[in-house]
Amino acid sequence: MADPKSLRNLIGWLRRRAGNRPEPSPIRNEAANRLLDRLEGLKFAPHTIVNLGSGPGEATGALAGRYGDAHVLVLEEMPDSVVGGRPRQGRALVADAARMPLAESSVDLLFSNLALQRFGELPDVLNGFRRVLRPGGLLLVSVFGPDTLSELRQDAQEAGQALALRARLDVQTVGDALIRAGFTEPVLDTDWITQTFTEPAALVDAGAAAGVLQSNADHAPLRARLEQLHGDRDEFPTTWEIVYASAWAPDEGAPIRTGGGEEASVSIAGIGRRKRP
Repeated sequence: MADPKSLRNLIGWLRRRAGNRPEPSPIRNEAANRLLDRLEGLKFAPHTIVNLGSGPGEATGALAGRYGDAHVLVLEEMPDSVVGGRPRQGRALVADAARMPLAESSVDLLFSNLALQRFGELPDVLNGFRRVLRPGGLLLVSVFGPDTLSELRQDAQEAGQALALRARLDVQTVGDALIRAGFTEPVLDTDWITQTFTEPAALVDAGAAAGVLQSNADHAPLRARLEQLHGDRDEFPTTWEIVYASAWAPDEGAPIRTGGGEEASVSIAGIGRRKRP
């Protein structure tokens, strides 16, 4: 009879081989729930909500349930993120996060869970967020922090394997970027969550499912090398650092700080027209 450790490894391998759809990421679901907790106690009734880059099953139903009269739009940058499973509530759209095909000042709540690291340059993305948010609209985001997968990074270094990691953002970088983009009353905090795996390959798969490891990279050599070096270990703990941020869109005309100084931001709808006599 096979020993329990070998049996667990075999089951994990079979699960990874079966089907093309990735399993849901527990860490992403946990972060989404903690991000939703930031809405508790707010006297806020959004009419239009955008769930940006959070996947088909994360938070969309909770947002629709919390704000029953609101229109919820799921927006993804990659078609596969939507095709993998349609949201149970709301409508799905594929678009560039920095240039969303939405009218200026048309969104009351923009929610994005663990996705900013996929969207490109942070200042461009936040300026795009501010463009679509109404004055007084709420931005609620979470991102992976620098300590994420620190144990896996050390194991990969010992194994002589490179990790194709997406950008991770510290709390000061996010806070400074929000202020430069003109957002008001930013509130930021950080969680460190430890998750333990029973095989190194599962840890690698979890990093890919969470979106920290580049999805287009070949992780098979890393999984095989870690199994070879550390297959006799019973536990593989790893750290996830999650940075949460909330901020409010400013009033019309509030400046955006750019490399060239400060620029006022006024929506087209907010520009008055003088009638001819």
